[in-house]
Amino acid sequence: MKVAGDGVLGTIDEDAVGRILQPKLDAFTDCFTKHRRLGYVGGSVTLRFRVARDGSVKKLGYVSDVGSFAVERCVLGIARAVSFPSPKGGEAEVEYPAAFRPKQRFRVWEGDRISADVHRQERDLKTCAGAPVSYQLTFYIGAGGKTTSVGFSSPDPWGIGMEAFADCVVGKATSWTFIDPLGEITKASYVFE
Repeated sequence: MKVAGDGVLGTIDEDAVGRILQPKLDAFTDCFTKHRRLGYVGGSVTLRFRVARDGSVKKLGYVSDVGSFAVERCVLGIARAVSFPSPKGGEAEVEYPAAFRPKQRFRVWEGDRISADVHRQERDLKTCAGAPVSYQLTFYIGAGGKTTSVGFSSPDPWGIGMEAFADCVVGKATSWTFIDPLGEITKASYVFE
């Protein structure tokens, strides 16, 4: 867990943050159990909270390589409702990781391995409004290079516009095809900037 705060940012006691977020791990795990369709889906989600002076979540971003937007959206829904203690000295930032283990193994490709396939298909994404400065798609690629699951993440603050953009992008990317991994389920992430 990383709790940041100096200069213009306030601070929150790390133990208090742990007491607030540790019980949420069961709810995060329920998201994974309920919304994961495929046994090989797994990874980590790092939540990035901006905590207002009253302890409410002012902004929320996240970085994930889980590869299932249904799981990621569920985790975000729970994270948005968290209340922290009031920070001392102003707003504070908190990072919190959660990891989810897959039941099945998969191969991992670096983003450059799929970059030509992404560039060939990314024009489909131009119709999705509200793109953040940076975002990442995580793909699981199966037989024939077909996409079997897609996840979305962005460190930018999450809001209604971001969710609509993510829905649009994930919907389009779900039909993409990649180089055939030749019988091995393969996971790859690609960052759009």
